[in-house]
Amino acid sequence: MSPDSTTSPSPHCATSSRSATSLSPRSVTSPGSATSWRSRAGAAAESGLSCYRLCGTSSFVCRWPPWGPPGNTSYELVLCYVRPRRCQRYPAGGRAALALPLRSVYVLTNATAWVEARGAARPRHGANLTLYLHEAVKLQPPALGSSWGKAGGRLRLRLPRPRCHEGPRPLQREARYRRPGEHTWTRVPCESERVENSEEEAVSCTLRARAALELQLRHKPPHWSSYWSEWSESLAMPEELVESPVARYELGRLGADGQRVLRLAWQPPRTEQGPVTYTLRARMLPCRCAQPPAQERLLLLDAAAAGHNVTLSGAAYDVALTATNAAGPGPAWHLHVPPEPAAGSARCRGHWGGMRMRSRPPCAGAELGGEGVRAAGGAVTVPWEAAHAGLAYCFEKQPLAAAPRQDECVRRQFPARSLHVETGLLAEQGCYRLAVHGWAQERGWATFVLTHRYVGNASLAASLRVDAGADSAVLHWEPSPRAACPGALHGYLICYGHEGHNLSQLEAAASARRYVLRGLRPGTVYRVGVREVPAEPGAACAARWRFLTKAQGSGRGPRRAPDLRYLGVLAALPALAALCRLGKERAARRLWPPLPRPRGTEALHFPPADAAQGWCRGGFVQPSEHCSRAELLLPQPAAEPGSPGGSRRQEEPEPGKPGLQRRLLHVEEAAAPQSGGDVAAAPGTL
Repeated sequence: MSPDSTTSPSPHCATSSRSATSLSPRSVTSPGSATSWRSRAGAAAESGLSCYRLCGTSSFVCRWPPWGPPGNTSYELVLCYVRPRRCQRYPAGGRAALALPLRSVYVLTNATAWVEARGAARPRHGANLTLYLHEAVKLQPPALGSSWGKAGGRLRLRLPRPRCHEGPRPLQREARYRRPGEHTWTRVPCESERVENSEEEAVSCTLRARAALELQLRHKPPHWSSYWSEWSESLAMPEELVESPVARYELGRLGADGQRVLRLAWQPPRTEQGPVTYTLRARMLPCRCAQPPAQERLLLLDAAAAGHNVTLSGAAYDVALTATNAAGPGPAWHLHVPPEPAAGSARCRGHWGGMRMRSRPPCAGAELGGEGVRAAGGAVTVPWEAAHAGLAYCFEKQPLAAAPRQDECVRRQFPARSLHVETGLLAEQGCYRLAVHGWAQERGWATFVLTHRYVGNASLAASLRVDAGADSAVLHWEPSPRAACPGALHGYLICYGHEGHNLSQLEAAASARRYVLRGLRPGTVYRVGVREVPAEPGAACAARWRFLTKAQGSGRGPRRAPDLRYLGVLAALPALAALCRLGKERAARRLWPPLPRPRGTEALHFPPADAAQGWCRGGFVQPSEHCSRAELLLPQPAAEPGSPGGSRRQEEPEPGKPGLQRRLLHVEEAAAPQSGGDVAAAPGTL
């Protein structure tokens, strides 16, 4: 029924004689206009009046704040309906609350309610409240329970759907929270959605806080006449786990029982994170097994645990440690445990680390049950003996240079000390890790066989080189591909001898790349051969290469011609420098010819200091009028030898004596006939 329905109420919604109690309406009126009662729904907030039906009850409760001193004010509640157009009055006396039976009111129509008060002062009329009584429901506070979690500041939980709410729309919910020690609440809306085939609703609230919180929740039906429930009980939420556990590890070596121990230790959580439990998961990587057996081992540890020892086989493992508190799980700490190597024995230690650990330093273990393993071509045969009884096993054939792959588990019960043989085909050439792991209910996974084999043809024929001397020879060869396969190469076998004699055999280490043969005869032809000594028996050594030692006197080793390259370079450097200098000078003379030098010529000739122009030196007692700058003369250049008048030598006047001008004029008169009879007065003459 919609809120604005005008259908007449059902018989149980009308007043009846059985409901005529002290809470029955005192009078019933028929107002002239229904619109005079209507008001906005927000009037309830102004007057404080609220009328609702608690979920699971058969009566309405109306409450309002007191308007006067207790005992001096009487109240009366008025309800007016749209259909039928009538009003009901319910006296409440001096109480500020009133309970109305369900059969005494009309619930399937809109109603307007208000409160009137009478006392010593004048009568008072409260604000109107419009509501649809059938939907005016107030639910019980939600029960949060334990099915909740928080990650990234977002709360997620599931709440049961109340019995009073049967509509398709989910409830409206609101949360408020505060940090420890605070008094102010922060309200946030929540989102709800119905869960299919379930009586629960999924609720999510964005809190925007990862610290420890105190949280409360309330809800209401989606109808506009409904009321918010009271706040739920406080829920203490610890701080979220945003970091992985800080852990360290220590990995032991593989024992004779085919197992090794991984010792883990981690730091305890902080107090703000609350009680924390740990989940330890160890998954064996090379085998893919159905349940049971499981290649994954799951352990749940309590909050007091600060470490744990995990028993592992010799295979590779992925270990994950996850911490969980009341807010939910945090990020996991991961550790990749490499498979047990094939030679030696050592113990690898871990270090403090975060979510990603640095690579573990290389460690060495010990081969286990590798006797009798054969690898010919692409076929491999692995015999193994069960150290104890079990229910399933896994034959691992892992190529070291290729991507990791998984082998299937075989569910077959086997007794202790039983003998078995596993065969397989290895298509790719390279180094393989061959292992057999068995599983028992009490012990878990254990390794029965662990070895490495190289599959493929590897020959040293193309890489052998011989440097022969008079009484010795040096053998060089490239490393064998088997050398990179742990335990697949035991060493090298060298056989040699001269023509017509038996061969001698020598052994070299697997890491050797050269070998020196000593005590050879000069000028003799020898045969030599180098063969790999693999883990499995192979063919005999064959001397297929021949070399000739040097004759006697040619040196104890192969003679080498003097290398004159360095001497030629040293001699060519000075010659090259000289050629460059000569070429540079010649090019300079061609491109930039030298200019004539004035030195040693008469192009620039300065007269003596006494005949210099621009300066007049007077005697100590000579009058100043005899020395004037205006009377200075330019001296004429000397006549060329052999020219007319050139034999006459000009007299040089002494400085500071009179008669300087007469002598200069005398020289000019003597030179006048030589200039064609034209006499030109020198500037500055009298």
